[in-house]
Amino acid sequence: MSKIALITGANRGLGHNTALSIARQNGDIIVAYRRNTTQAEAVGAEIRTSTVISEKL
Repeated sequence: MSKIALITGANRGLGHNTALSIARQNGDIIVAYRRNTTQAEAVGAEIRTSTVISEKL
């Protein structure tokens, strides 16, 4: 069974760096965001090596 990381605040700062780090290790990521769809989609574009699911919380 593979593990999936749920990362809140992946749009910027520590969450963003964590998401990129996990992606570089071929991890699966869920990017949770509240308002800024544009930034969340930009993070998803950066992390093309992993499965990215964006949900508005």
